[in-house]
Amino acid sequence: MGKKKIKIGDKAPTFKLDSFNSGIIDLAELIGKQKIFLIFSRYFGCPGSQFDLKKLLNRYPEIEEEGGKILFITQSGEKIANEFIEREKIEFPVIPSSKDELYKEYGLEMASDETWAELQKNKKEIAKLGIKHLEYEGWEEQEPGQFLIDTDGSIAYKKKGWLDINSYIETLMFSVAIKAHKDYIENEIESPTEIIAAQIQLGFLYQALGILTGKIGTLEQARESFLVVVKESNKKGFHFHSAAAYEYLANVENRLGNYMISSKYYEEARETYKKSLQNIELNTLKEKITDKIEYLYAWNLIEKAKSYHIKEEYLQAKEYYTEACVILRNLPNYNYEASYYYAWSFLEEAENLSKEEKYDKAIKNYENTKDLFKNSIMAIRSFRKNKKYSNREVIKKLEEVAKSRMNYCSARIKLEEARVLGKQGEHSAAAEKFATATTQFREVCIVFKKNRKHKELKILYYLCRAWENIELAKTHDDPDRFAKAAQLFTKVKKIFSENKMKLLASGNSAFCQALKLSTIFDKEINTKNKTELYSKIQSMLRIAASSYRKGGFEGGADWTLATSTYFDATWYLIRADKEMSLEKKNDFLKRGSEIFKSTAELFGEAGYRNKEKEIIEKLNMVKKGEKIIISALNTIQEPSLFRSALGIVTPLCPIEISQPTRISEVLQFKKKAIRVKRKRRFKASGEKIRKSLKRVKSKFKKNIQYKEEIKPLKPRKAKKSTEKTLLEAEISEEQRLIMKKMESEIDFQERKFTCIVHKGVIHSAVYICPNCNTFYCLKCVSALKKIGENCWYCNFEFDI
Repeated sequence: MGKKKIKIGDKAPTFKLDSFNSGIIDLAELIGKQKIFLIFSRYFGCPGSQFDLKKLLNRYPEIEEEGGKILFITQSGEKIANEFIEREKIEFPVIPSSKDELYKEYGLEMASDETWAELQKNKKEIAKLGIKHLEYEGWEEQEPGQFLIDTDGSIAYKKKGWLDINSYIETLMFSVAIKAHKDYIENEIESPTEIIAAQIQLGFLYQALGILTGKIGTLEQARESFLVVVKESNKKGFHFHSAAAYEYLANVENRLGNYMISSKYYEEARETYKKSLQNIELNTLKEKITDKIEYLYAWNLIEKAKSYHIKEEYLQAKEYYTEACVILRNLPNYNYEASYYYAWSFLEEAENLSKEEKYDKAIKNYENTKDLFKNSIMAIRSFRKNKKYSNREVIKKLEEVAKSRMNYCSARIKLEEARVLGKQGEHSAAAEKFATATTQFREVCIVFKKNRKHKELKILYYLCRAWENIELAKTHDDPDRFAKAAQLFTKVKKIFSENKMKLLASGNSAFCQALKLSTIFDKEINTKNKTELYSKIQSMLRIAASSYRKGGFEGGADWTLATSTYFDATWYLIRADKEMSLEKKNDFLKRGSEIFKSTAELFGEAGYRNKEKEIIEKLNMVKKGEKIIISALNTIQEPSLFRSALGIVTPLCPIEISQPTRISEVLQFKKKAIRVKRKRRFKASGEKIRKSLKRVKSKFKKNIQYKEEIKPLKPRKAKKSTEKTLLEAEISEEQRLIMKKMESEIDFQERKFTCIVHKGVIHSAVYICPNCNTFYCLKCVSALKKIGENCWYCNFEFDI
């Protein structure tokens, strides 16, 4: 078994192993029969593992109900494992494995800092349950993890770290709901309106599953569902359905990181709503749709801003955010978003100043941005208190993200301060600031990890740790600290997806190795050892320069090569100092002087005038025969690129999305438009009747004495529309009778109901929306609340 990096969609590595309580387990045989939940624990004595086991056992019946099978992997030995199996009455298979077997095969190695931070966070809850650390077993640094294996043998869900049982059960539940919806669309409905509505629901389910699992393929299936809605709605002339589907597509593309495509879909939604205005006369409905058009224009600009943000074109992003805020401020239903994205416009400016290495100005801007995010939290809270608005759960999540943004700004302030101190040579103070920033970035990273958008923060976290180690290495002349920094730059290289940034991290890692060797070089007395170290240092500097050059960082490459030449000159001075022969001594000094001169020219050509001046001063001292204190570490100084913010982009959060039009709103718009059409038609027919009666009356007056007034006939009442609403289509006559009985206070807990999400799946305990009487099973309500959804039909906020 070899080390693998398992990705969602990959085929799960199979195994055939003996378990402690269920005989031989052959994964290949189990695949295809049901979904398999593979849980990698650490060992039974670990408090975190015990805490996870308790959560798992509490929810085990639900997993069985949803058709899942658990395989539990542990590093515990037979004696301890059997004690726990017997004591906790564990029914699922418990399989032993070492860190070099299944754990390695599934890519689980050393536990990350986020895993330990999460354990610290759960410490109080663990203590409340009376869980204590028992006997140590296995590898203490082991990372736990979970994998959901689909019936086709592919990985449908994965998570490194402690158990997240809710996400797993919700993943199973949404998978069942998707299958039920597809069967429902294919076999049970014929009405075009119902098909479109069901297709929208299917898109929502794919989107929810994609958010939970982080599986791109599932989000792409959501996209396909909404594209079908657009196609069918355009055929039938259902402008409201089509516009709403474009909004949903924009949100899916946002999740996929395709911000410019998302922007285009918002534009499509705007144009489609504009078409619908041509057939609407009711002023209140016109106002609503006009507001929606303006809102979508604001989001068209925000998505463009995001696109420029990830390209590190911060000032262009700032312009789009500012323009969007002007629009949002004038929309009462959405103006809380204006204060949030106004803070974002300031954050873009701060990022740009940091990139340009204007540290003092960047610090002031980050402080202003932090205050603006604080103000946005107050605006969000005020808006959330208003019972008129139903999306309070989504708004609450935006408030949490705003708090994280404040913490991010605090961390960036510490980072910029550390860079200033490092530049001033105050290495110890700089190291402290970097350490504080590291801690803050780790906390923010945990929040963003839940939304699967923490990659950029991990980069910042590792860079801060690397820079902290460099400052401490310089303070204490510690080569091990430089080595640690080199390892951290290598980790950063693995996280970066762009080749250019990988090469920058690789160059920084090689430069750190050169600094490590320089520290050892300065302490070494033996000339032979020094000569070997000199060759190694030059080799590392050449590797660093090559990486910078390949990445397009010409300034960093020129600096590194000039530094290499500078070190050559220093090496000749060191040899001259050790040489006893006067002739050889003068020869070394002469060579050193010549190299000093060429080094000064190299730095000058590269634009580093201060460095050129420093070397010329040393050259003059050599010519005068003055004593120079020579140090390899002082000679080999890292380029400014070494602490650059290049490639460090503030992560965007999936919660920062627009409020899409709900199905209920689509139906409401359509209903009102139909009502106005009918009113106009009946008004016209009434006018015709009155004109006809006038003509009849005139004839009577001419021919006979006509005294009795003829009353105009009233226009016939409109027939009720035969087209079923979405709600009527979904609720059968039998369910309607059940609801009537429920109103008569009959005990309905004994009856069985069909959940609207699961379609054909029957449940005995349900939640019934108080606003529209739609049935949901309790698990669906919990899952939908978690991703910020309200009632699918009336947008009522779930109140449990």
